[in-house]
Amino acid sequence: MPAFNRREFIKYTGAAGAVGLAGCLGDDDDDEFPAGGLTHIIPYGEGGGSDNYARAIVPEVAEALDTDIQLSNRPGAESIAGITEAFTADDEGRTHVGHTLPTAGIAWLLNPTDEDLSQLQGVCLYGQTPYVIFADPDLEIEGPNDLADRYEDGDIEQFGGSLGAANHVAMINLRDSGDVPWSTWVVYDGSGPTVQAAASGEIPAGTATDSAAAGAASEGNVDMVATLTTAGSGVFPDLPTTADAGWADVDFAGAIQRTCSVGPDVPQEHIDILADGYEEAVNSEAVQEWAEDTGNEVYFRGPEETQQALDDAFSLDEEIDLDELR
Repeated sequence: MPAFNRREFIKYTGAAGAVGLAGCLGDDDDDEFPAGGLTHIIPYGEGGGSDNYARAIVPEVAEALDTDIQLSNRPGAESIAGITEAFTADDEGRTHVGHTLPTAGIAWLLNPTDEDLSQLQGVCLYGQTPYVIFADPDLEIEGPNDLADRYEDGDIEQFGGSLGAANHVAMINLRDSGDVPWSTWVVYDGSGPTVQAAASGEIPAGTATDSAAAGAASEGNVDMVATLTTAGSGVFPDLPTTADAGWADVDFAGAIQRTCSVGPDVPQEHIDILADGYEEAVNSEAVQEWAEDTGNEVYFRGPEETQQALDDAFSLDEEIDLDELR
């Protein structure tokens, strides 16, 4: 088996690599944390926004912490499968998960598991990503008003996205306000599959993160329609916003926070070490250049602010009607 340095190791290992190379990190339970290696779970498939962020930032975390980090894609149940794997890992923080808020909280509130994921511990917030709307290019949809008119006229009915994600909440609000009167929600497990579905003509339009849609848009495989925030998108700076379209303001659900979390029994000392690694990574030249080149927003917020964001996300049942998302 070839030897990899930290940067090469992460570059060349995805979901399969995380399984196949786990043994080469050894069983170093007695090593001082984080020596012996870490695992960063991506609770979505390859090619989505969470995957893109992880592959840009985690190599720099590995450099900062002077250890190897495996990237492991664990999609399923709108991120809950991968989050649960990190939550139940009995390894004092060697396994952490890069997920999104408020999506994780909404998904778990819709389908609570035996594990109380509201007890996740926050490590850091490392970015924010707006959602966008895109369409099958064969339909030649020309902007948000044309999209709305086609739904209004009944020319198209389906709309694609994740079940119970923040963008699902946003699109329900736009439907109920009469701005985008779609009738059938087609469920996909994350941004990557949703983009692929629109590109293939399986659905007329869908919503996903701007970072996930960037590749397909640049190749002409989807037509971009609008952003789901009033602030717009760094990836697509010329894309009309909800305000430009005259639609309802759905900023509360139109963007997601990139979040790193660990299980409930991880000691605070280890959380702080991980947070320091992410802070150094986010501020590194490589990540800042990636953010500037791609338009993806990166920033660092520490454990305390992250914990508040987690608590808010897992109590959203007090503010939204969950039955609307089922």
